[in-house]
Amino acid sequence: MTAFGAMSEVCIVQMGPPIVEVMRIKRPTIVKPCAIPYLDYGQGLTPGMQDYTCPLLAIAWDNVIQLVYFDEIGNEV
Repeated sequence: MTAFGAMSEVCIVQMGPPIVEVMRIKRPTIVKPCAIPYLDYGQGLTPGMQDYTCPLLAIAWDNVIQLVYFDEIGNEV
C-alpha cells in the first residue's frame, strides 16, 4: 500500500500484481489551492476499533489533518 500526493488530490494504491487504486481523496475546499499534502503512514488505534492496531495514513493539507485507517483489504485472484 502506498500513497501519491499532488496539490489537488491524494491517490492511495495497493502495490502488487495488479496495481489497484484503493482510494482517491480530493483537496478539501478550505485549504489553499497551492498547499502540498504531507503523507505519513503508521500504526494506531481508532475510536471505533480499540482492540487492535491498524495501518493509518495521516494527510496534512496546510492546516487540515485527515486520518485514513485501513482494515483488511480483500484480494481477488
